[in-house]
Amino acid sequence: MISIENEKELLALLKALEFVKYQSKDYESRYLAGSPIIGELYRKISESLHKYYEEIHIPYSKEWVNIESIPAYLNVISNHIANIDNWKDLSEESKIEVVKVFIYPFKVEDSTLVKLIETRNL
Repeated sequence: MISIENEKELLALLKALEFVKYQSKDYESRYLAGSPIIGELYRKISESLHKYYEEIHIPYSKEWVNIESIPAYLNVISNHIANIDNWKDLSEESKIEVVKVFIYPFKVEDSTLVKLIETRNL
């Protein structure tokens, strides 16, 4: 089992996860971006760095913001959704869950969730 306690290593890992989940539009990145494990790792690492940010006097909210406040992330999430091959075969409930996994750990407005699903359904 690996143990990472150095803040700089955690920051590097966080940035790598952030890139895969919210910045890479690569077709293959959707597999990692849509992984609940990646989302949970991103949340855990981010939250573990709160104390570090406080110590170096960088404002860092302990609350997750709405994904709508980061349009570039929404754009990448939309791209990931567009690359799901079996989208039309999914139930509406499954589509909602898939989109929520891509967004997690950020919050999302219901209207945005609906828009992402409807856009892909076209």
